[in-house]
Amino acid sequence: MSWKRFFFCLILAGVLLFDVNLGSASFLIPEGMETIESEAFQSCVSLNDIQIPASVSEIGEGAFSDCGEALWIHCTPGSAAQYYAIQHQLDYDAGTVYRALLIGQTYSGTNLVLYGPANDVKAMRFCLLEYDQTKYSVTVKTNLTGSAILQAVASAFSSVTENDVSLFYYSGHGNTDGSLVGSDESTISPAQLKTALDQIPGRKVVIVDACYSGQLISEENSLLLSNSNPVGSAPDPSSFTSAWMSVFSNRLRGVFNTGSGSYFVMTAAQPDEESQEGSISSGTSQRIMGLFSHGLCLGCGYDGITYRATSLQADRNGDSAVSIQEAFSFANQKVHENSGTQSAMVWPAGCTWFAPFRK
Repeated sequence: MSWKRFFFCLILAGVLLFDVNLGSASFLIPEGMETIESEAFQSCVSLNDIQIPASVSEIGEGAFSDCGEALWIHCTPGSAAQYYAIQHQLDYDAGTVYRALLIGQTYSGTNLVLYGPANDVKAMRFCLLEYDQTKYSVTVKTNLTGSAILQAVASAFSSVTENDVSLFYYSGHGNTDGSLVGSDESTISPAQLKTALDQIPGRKVVIVDACYSGQLISEENSLLLSNSNPVGSAPDPSSFTSAWMSVFSNRLRGVFNTGSGSYFVMTAAQPDEESQEGSISSGTSQRIMGLFSHGLCLGCGYDGITYRATSLQADRNGDSAVSIQEAFSFANQKVHENSGTQSAMVWPAGCTWFAPFRK
């Protein structure tokens, strides 16, 4: 029996689970099936979750083409399904462990003092832990020296495998060259940060709320800053030669490469802009937070001002998942509402298939 014919038999047998309220479907392929034919699930836009056993050794081209952005393939490590997901830029769970390192630099007792980062990391922590499905293991560090930042990266992600997702978040001062500033005023250059992150396999989400943070994914005076490029867009990164940009080439988009993995980056500001913190209100509560960090948390299901869970406000298409692009777009909108001199950035621009934030 072909898989397409068997597919309809499974639907009739009730193996396809459909949530009328969410408009989403889950599908379980039974153990023992070996082949998913080409175009078997093509254009199944309501298919959010599918479990594919290790017995499936062949998946035809276009089997999941034009499905919903929130499609999540549940599979086993090293399986044909995992390989297919990587090659076709589909989000997957292969025994995936989610880890996050959150660094907040307040520079207490110095002339560099900031008040937002303490609230930023607290809000990010609760945002990541709010939904059980996300399963982030969160490490929070504050006021680290430059060398301690690099040590924290090595420690927090020491047991990561290529199946995992690692999130590095930094809120603090940034220099005009894109370097991060330690509590002792020593700096970590983009090249040093890149070297540390390159040691982490798998998918990596890098979020930096700091002045001039756009330097991490662009060069000063690049085409990115011209009027011909909308906010958040980027020219072909392969044209850049800087140490940091060497990791961001088209061949890395969604494909694992030994020693470097896949990167997804959001920065609070353009390369020549300062990142602002401000007193933000929600109801009767008020806190000082980074404008970008506040928007990011709010979009991904957590109000960092009232410390309450909210809906996934960044989920514009209603699929119960927030992609990198959706998270960026919502956070950038909130930045624009509160500042006329700051614009966030994202890499890769327009990425809709990877959703590290799910309800």
